[in-house]
Amino acid sequence: MDNKKLSRMDLFSMAVGQIIGVGIMTMTGIAIGFTGRSVNLAYIVAGIVTITTAMLPQIYIGGTANFIGGQYSQIAVLNGQRWAGIYVYIQLFTTLAISMFTLSFADYFLSIFPGVNAKLICFVVLTILFGMHFFGVKQAARLQNILCVVLAIAIAAYIALGLGHVQSDYFTNGFLTKGPTGFILASIYLTFATGGAQYVVNYSSEAKNPTKDIPFVIIASTASVVLCYHVYSSSRSSSCRTGCKSAFERFCCSIYA
Repeated sequence: MDNKKLSRMDLFSMAVGQIIGVGIMTMTGIAIGFTGRSVNLAYIVAGIVTITTAMLPQIYIGGTANFIGGQYSQIAVLNGQRWAGIYVYIQLFTTLAISMFTLSFADYFLSIFPGVNAKLICFVVLTILFGMHFFGVKQAARLQNILCVVLAIAIAAYIALGLGHVQSDYFTNGFLTKGPTGFILASIYLTFATGGAQYVVNYSSEAKNPTKDIPFVIIASTASVVLCYHVYSSSRSSSCRTGCKSAFERFCCSIYA
């Protein structure tokens, strides 16, 4: 039934969830080391490179036909069953690494509520996520919609606090600190933080209109997140280089330390 299928908004939220990860926190600071305050432009370049290289094949194929098995079916049709089998083994070992995400969640949780058993937290989170998918991908999409809103609020709050600390000499002090080479390195490095939306193709069989929605979602979600990253990195890089006078600036500097 159509009401159990994934809408364009469901796919968009799932794509955003695939893109936004720990990279925005850990990789931005390293990229600032490569190019300084021009990291905001490096994010734009990284987004363009991601869409035109890593995602272009998925945009084209996803807009041409509906592959029920997602990327597995694409590989099987285009390269044969053997290569599709290799892909499955790679994904199997990659999926096992998902447990590490629950460990990260447990660390954050314990920083707020110390004394709780970390393994118990991991077990509960994994069980909840498994249960959401077990009862249908639509249920998982609803959870992702909620998490997407939480992500948006968190990033918006950081941006709102940081924009007031952007200095008037932003483009003259600490911009392109290591020249074109550093800027190129930062742009290439940040492509990891801007990728991930292409994985929504694996939900082709569950989408209402996959050949139209999936290509749109891949481009729209990547562009939207990159724009957020652009503004986020502007406030973050400026605050890092203003002497860490305010509480917000000290927080930013503590991230880079």
